[in-house]
Amino acid sequence: MVRLDRQGAGARLISPFAYVRRRVGARNGRRTAGNGTRATRSWQQVFCSALAALVLLVPATADAHEGWGILVDARGRIYFTDIPTNTIWRISESGRLEKIVEGKHSHALHMDAGGNLYGTNPHMTLAIGSIWKVTPQGTVSDVLVPTPDLPIGLQSFAMDSRGAVYSVNARSSTTPLLVLMRRNPDGSVQRVAGSEPGHADGTGAAAKFLGIDGMAWGNDGALFVADGAYVRKVTTGGVVTTPIASPLTGSSFGEDLMGIAADGFGSIVIADYSGRRVVWLFADSSVVEARGTPFPWAPTGVAVKDGAVYVLEHLRLPFAILGDLGIGPYLRVERIAADGTMTTLETLWGRRTMLALMIPLSVVLLTFALFQVSRRVRARRKRQPAIVGPPFVRK
Repeated sequence: MVRLDRQGAGARLISPFAYVRRRVGARNGRRTAGNGTRATRSWQQVFCSALAALVLLVPATADAHEGWGILVDARGRIYFTDIPTNTIWRISESGRLEKIVEGKHSHALHMDAGGNLYGTNPHMTLAIGSIWKVTPQGTVSDVLVPTPDLPIGLQSFAMDSRGAVYSVNARSSTTPLLVLMRRNPDGSVQRVAGSEPGHADGTGAAAKFLGIDGMAWGNDGALFVADGAYVRKVTTGGVVTTPIASPLTGSSFGEDLMGIAADGFGSIVIADYSGRRVVWLFADSSVVEARGTPFPWAPTGVAVKDGAVYVLEHLRLPFAILGDLGIGPYLRVERIAADGTMTTLETLWGRRTMLALMIPLSVVLLTFALFQVSRRVRARRKRQPAIVGPPFVRK
């Protein structure tokens, strides 16, 4: 099994048992009203045990980090990334789901003023990365061809109006530093801010990051990043500050904040994966919860358009393993209107869903058939007359 390093293109091998511990793990059931508490806990325990057994039977499954790429173009069409199938989808103006790009493992997405869509494709096991582009006409090309030993990791990325790419350095066991870097259009790479992992404001190497996921440009030209449980503000000159000193969420299954988007008026919208909610961070540093997400879903990405918030959601761990296995609903897109009304725009189902349903159904039907055959055999034996031999005669 291979799991991508969260901050770069490097990868490390893990055993099936480590995979089960990380993706399934021990989880306490949430309390429910009435008499449903015990049933809920028992069902979760049985389900997790079944998932653990299933994972051990599928050793090639990859521990994919959920994507947070979602955006809305000028025509109101919604683009989002689907990491389990390495696909980029679009919801048209009429609500039709369209496949835009296949074979691209892009966690984030970017769209320029001309409507060109950009994404990345870091290699699953090698230190190779690339950046691709899709024009409004649908033409796909490489902006950055697959390049070995690329200094930027490209799992999290943002692009400015010049075409410069901001991303965390490619990390591995021999590269412990966590640095936000900028790749200029001429190919040169510069350090913006960061050093060893941690949390500290400052300029350049004096600043520290915990782990950057989502990135978004503010209306003042600064880059806002989701850094662990914090939102950080980074100027192009490398000055790093923290608008809210306290963490915005806790950590659950090693995850916290993920996607982030700017509304163009000084406010930031954040996908709080750990807290299963969407949060507004306003210009006056006040924090307001826009909407919670019902279990077992959790938001990973957000986009803002005309006062509405579009939310990319994945199943919450440990149920997120279903997306890796291609079973059941694993990804959906929600729209939160300005009045708080939530609408589900699209739900994706795994390609092995029918197979997964047919296997237990086949077992039930086979068991029922064997039971019926066994019952008929026993009934037939009872109806057969007993064989009586000749009477015993004493001489």
